[in-house]
Amino acid sequence: PVARARFARRLAAFLLEHGLDGADIDWEYPRNATEWAHHTALLLELRRAFFAHGFYLTAAGGSWKPISKPGLALLDWINVMSYDFHGGWESSGPANHQAPLYQSPCDGSDADWSDKAMRAYLSAGVPPSKLLLGVPFYGRGWRGVAPVNDGLCQAAGGVPRGSYEKGVDDFEVLDADGRPDFWDEGTATHWTYNGSEFWSYDDEQSLGWKADYVNGLRPPDGETRPTLRGIFFWELSGDAPDGRLLRSLRDSLGTASPAP
Repeated sequence: PVARARFARRLAAFLLEHGLDGADIDWEYPRNATEWAHHTALLLELRRAFFAHGFYLTAAGGSWKPISKPGLALLDWINVMSYDFHGGWESSGPANHQAPLYQSPCDGSDADWSDKAMRAYLSAGVPPSKLLLGVPFYGRGWRGVAPVNDGLCQAAGGVPRGSYEKGVDDFEVLDADGRPDFWDEGTATHWTYNGSEFWSYDDEQSLGWKADYVNGLRPPDGETRPTLRGIFFWELSGDAPDGRLLRSLRDSLGTASPAP
């Protein structure tokens, strides 16, 4: 408890010193009731230290399990990490969507996808105004993918090289490669496939579909969807030099006048 309080005070002082307006806590991930209790205790100390200064307190939340209810009440909003559903750890495939909004055709009902994650938070009592949908500014890929169905759901022979780690690369790099593009509006996804290498990543079109979702528009089943707080992304350096992903989100969400 003493260490938590000291950390909270020092973080508040750091925010003041640098003219910042809050902090986001990324704990990946509490594994049991004891760790969830520590997570909540940390948020409580931070809220106490931040209150006098009006600092925001947010948290990155796992897509598979909502933050505990006591912790939810202490947060201004939650950044739901609704990506990395599939990737290079599945080196033999199938080549799949890494951040589908709705269920991938490659997956069964026990898999995860973004809408399922957001529904879990809403069911846990989180108001829509506290939820941000997470989107990646990077892609995940597979190599040796059979030329069937534009590579989607096909077995793979491994993962390709990436700039930082195998099977991962920034949008900036992937966009410049000029591979053939494919989209699926039903899952709000984009991928590229050149007959062997498959990369799953968001582009302007798929981000537009996800922005519609956040704005409460175009649900596939005709249900009424709440308007969520917004979208967050990981991370800015992955965008193209002209900032096209950020521009797309800004314009699609309607949160500001169109960028010049």
